[in-house]
Order: sequence, then C-alpha cells, then structure tokens
Amino acid sequence: MRYLVSGIVIALYLFYFVGCSTMQNGSLSSSSIIYNSSSSTTPMVYVSGRLSNTNACYWTGTNLTILPDTGDELVRISIFVNNGIIYTSGEDRNSNACYWTGTNKTQLSNGNNGEVLSIVVYDGTIYTAGCDANSNACIWTGTTETLLPGGSVSWANAIFVVNETVYSAGSDSNGNACFWTGTNETLLPGGNDAQAEAIFVVNGTVYTAGYDSNANACYWTGITETVLSRGNVSWATSIFVTNGTVYTCGIDRGENACFWTGTTETMLPDIIGSIANSIFVYNNIVYTCSKDGNGDACFWTGTNETLLPGGNNGGAHSIFVAP
Repeated sequence: MRYLVSGIVIALYLFYFVGCSTMQNGSLSSSSIIYNSSSSTTPMVYVSGRLSNTNACYWTGTNLTILPDTGDELVRISIFVNNGIIYTSGEDRNSNACYWTGTNKTQLSNGNNGEVLSIVVYDGTIYTAGCDANSNACIWTGTTETLLPGGSVSWANAIFVVNETVYSAGSDSNGNACFWTGTNETLLPGGNDAQAEAIFVVNGTVYTAGYDSNANACYWTGITETVLSRGNVSWATSIFVTNGTVYTCGIDRGENACFWTGTTETMLPDIIGSIANSIFVYNNIVYTCSKDGNGDACFWTGTNETLLPGGNNGGAHSIFVAP
C-alpha cells in the first residue's frame, strides 16, 4: 500500500476537452478527447485532499465539502471534474478502494485493502487506477477490474484515456518505472527503484514523470528521459503538456517544492521541506497544490498562495481547473 509519508503525497490528474467534436446537450461527444488549457472564461479551481482529522474532502474554490465514510486512512485523494460533476477517488475508512460522484461512494471490485490513486471520466465512463487487494497494479472501468502485467506489489499511479485507449503509469514488481497501453507494458529507462508517478498523452506521444534509480526528478517522452533535478530525494509528481511545453511539479533535492517549465525550475514560496503534489496549466498560468510551511492546505496560482479552509495539518493532493 502506498501511504502518505510525512505529509508528502504524489499525485497526477487528468483534464480534457473535445477537439474535433462539439458539445451536445451539455455532454461531451466521443469523437476526440484532448486536454485543454485555454479559455476566455474565468476558471474555477478544484482541489482534493485531507483535513487534519484525516477526513477526505475537496474544495470548490475555497468552499469545503467533506467526503462521507472516510477518516483514519492515509492514501491520497484524486479529483476530476466533468460537466460540472466532481469525481474523487481514494480509499474509505474500511480500506476499500472506491470513488465518489459528488458525495456518493462507489466501492470497486476486489478493492478491499486496495486503493485508487487516479481517476478520469471519458464519454460518461469512470476509469480509475491503483492496486487491488492482492497489491496488483490494476485499472477499473466502472467497477470492473483489469489486472496489469507486472506482478504482485506493483502500482498504477496514474491514468489517462484517449480515444478509448487507456494509458496508465506506475512501477512493476521489479521496481521498474513503466507505463501500460491497455495491458501492454513499456519499461522506462532508469533502472530498478524508479517510479512513474504521472502520465499525459498528446498526439500519440506518451509523457510520464517521476524519478529514476539515482533519485533524479525526471520526465520521459516516450522512453527518452529528461532529468529535472539530480539526486538527494528529488522527484516529479505530476505532469501537464500543452502547446508543446512540458510542465511538471514535485520536490527539488528533498527541500523545495517547485514546478518546472520544461527544465526551468520555479520555487514555490513558504513550502520548504514539502512537495508540490499536482499541476494544471490553464491560459498559460500554472496551478499547483500541497501544504505550505505552516502545514496549511493550499494551492498556488503561479507563485501566489491561496489557503484552503479546514486544511491546517491536512494537505492538498490534487488540482483541477475548469471554466
């Protein structure tokens, strides 16, 4: 099981809009899904995480909603927004892998003592990724489980869906960073004890982010590695690609929460010793979330901090921005 360690969480979350298709009756048509990051509309920021009492929650702007049947468990909470409906995922107080539609919980098959680490909605279907009761990496389509090759003690940390093809990323039982296209595994260079924490797909190119066996924060374009920060507990936790630019966030040398535009690093203020958990880019503005140096859940618009109510000694795990 991948639990939070010292309040540090790794997250990735996925975002989409219709490309060749159009909105129909307020719903997305299914001919093409790409991930949008621009609009003239003033956006809403959605953040998921936990309160100091470990209750799972999400914030719409700064308005708090507590998710039912949570507390005591420490896995991360992921968020996705589709047509104004807020979807979150994680684990309930009985250690069941689950997701919530609004505040309505759905338990996943073979999910007792499992966990969900990522969620996405495509053409009305909910896809989640994580590990099941036997610590096998897996994805769920609705509530139906599909095992991913990689053996026991493996994880699918992130999920992305394009044209009904499901992509996921994580590590196999040999400690190899990898991604799966459907159930076909692709190993990423970096050796054992590496991890792919995040995934994004643009025009058939798979981008993943995480860390290699030398504790370098990095991302991969296909299987080509780009190092962001070298050694001493550095890693990239989340990735977003728009207009040909790769954005990542994470921690630099075990000290500074930050994000990278390409390989150019921007430090986040008031957050030494913590980590930037999730990234979203909207209208060329970078949004990230975590908790600050005072232990308060927050998000940043660029480098401007917004505190989230009820978040003291809690944490913000995932961020999503929508018009």
